[in-house]
Amino acid sequence: MTPLPVLVARASRVFACSLVLLFGLPAASLAQAESSGQTAMVVNTEATFLRDAPNVRAKVVTRLERGDRVEVLDRAAGDWWRVRAGDPPREGFVHRLVLLPQSEYVARQPAPPAGPPAAQEAAPAEAPETPDADVDASAPPVKRRGVGLLGSGGVGVFFPTARESFDAVGITGNPIAYSGSVDVVRIFKGLFVRGTFEWVSETGERAFLTESGERFPLGIPLDVEMQPIEATVGWRFEGRPSAKPSPLVPYVGGGFGVLRYKETDEFADASDEVDESFGSYHVLAGLDVYVTRWLGIRGEYRFRAVPDSLGDGGVSAVTGDTSLGGSVLYVGVVVGR
Repeated sequence: MTPLPVLVARASRVFACSLVLLFGLPAASLAQAESSGQTAMVVNTEATFLRDAPNVRAKVVTRLERGDRVEVLDRAAGDWWRVRAGDPPREGFVHRLVLLPQSEYVARQPAPPAGPPAAQEAAPAEAPETPDADVDASAPPVKRRGVGLLGSGGVGVFFPTARESFDAVGITGNPIAYSGSVDVVRIFKGLFVRGTFEWVSETGERAFLTESGERFPLGIPLDVEMQPIEATVGWRFEGRPSAKPSPLVPYVGGGFGVLRYKETDEFADASDEVDESFGSYHVLAGLDVYVTRWLGIRGEYRFRAVPDSLGDGGVSAVTGDTSLGGSVLYVGVVVGR
């Protein structure tokens, strides 16, 4: 039976020969260079990296191209040799299988074509393609992300600008706002557009206000409903398109919209009910926090202005409120990337 150390030694030699054949390097030339201590070598691959330690995860000192000269300083690190190379010369480590003795490299360059000198054209020297030992070929390529589609929905708390008018009709708290939106993202880098529908509904009480502001409730339930429909243009800070997506994506935006406002009660006739629409504009800022690749939590602040939507009559004529706008703090779920 063959001793185990002999088997290990034979297997190591077979593995080394296989690597040499894989990289297209002459075994005799490489073995001769190692045994003779030859220091003049040449890079024999398209490109490789000079690193500050003998492994592929070490910091890159400089990039070396095919044909660059390398002075071998130390072979003590096994397959990684300490060398001096670059312009200006720097010391570091490269894998020995990307190097070829300088004399052998020159001998392997193709001879110039025969014929009159005037008819010859300069052609780049070609050498057999050899893989770079310093490149991880198993790593999948990172694809650039193109245009994407997001959908979101959630709830928010509405803080009305017309606080006194809302208080006067018995809506003393902050109404709940329900919202849904669709975003088209990465139209150009971080540019996105959004369509949003929001719905706010509360029940108060019709009241009469004197000029001094004294309130007299009338005991008639009043249903108030607001339905903003908005278009937004903004920017999402997603980082480089070719990089791995970040789990945190902040964004800002602004735009215009239409707000439909309704007031109804069970005793009012058609002439007493209010159903009007007003133009609006808004700004917003938010953050998407992704918990999986396609699912995230969205937090957002919106401010909406609806000028000249109040003040013509009713309690708002006394309070002086003129806008149905306000701020919304919104939390929801976002789907898509």
